[in-house]
Amino acid sequence: MKKLFTLFLVIAVSAISAMAEDYTDNLSITVLGQTTNQEATITAEEQTNGKYKFALNNFAFGDEQVGDIVIEDVDATEKDGIVFLTIDEKDKKTVNVTNPASLGEKINKAGGVKLTMNAKISKAAKKMYAVLDMTAMFVIQVKATFGDEKNITTGISNLPVNNDNEKEEIFNLQGQRISEAKPGQVVIVKKGGKAVKVVK
Repeated sequence: MKKLFTLFLVIAVSAISAMAEDYTDNLSITVLGQTTNQEATITAEEQTNGKYKFALNNFAFGDEQVGDIVIEDVDATEKDGIVFLTIDEKDKKTVNVTNPASLGEKINKAGGVKLTMNAKISKAAKKMYAVLDMTAMFVIQVKATFGDEKNITTGISNLPVNNDNEKEEIFNLQGQRISEAKPGQVVIVKKGGKAVKVVK
């Protein structure tokens, strides 16, 4: 019984950790009219409630290290293989900096970071585009733009158009190519430059 419980626990932890995805791209930061660029990593993790945990790791203003900006319970919707994460003005969140450097500690003592966010995740391209508008220490306005919106694509709309003699291709609803559909699965079948949603 103990071995069965341990096996179940390992499977559960693996399934949960498989939901987290790291995205590394350019991060453009504008503070007090000055813009800097740096490489950054954002982790997006789907929570059990269908919302997302969003983490901008090792955030810095130029040479000034801040820490991690972690936001939980971000509203998410999905359409055509694109996940949209939104924190609008009426739902503005206040978060403390985790793993803070000295500047992050000062920001936390001054009430944390207030922010709004719009982000898009392309499951097919495995890319993220995000814009965060933040206020730190009550007055410092920070705009952070991660990635390039042009990289946000579905797995279907960017396929080359071929002729009617081409082989049939099958995609799941997230736009990912699959080898075959399970009975009763809703899929998108592409052939001859046309894509049709069908139930197999």
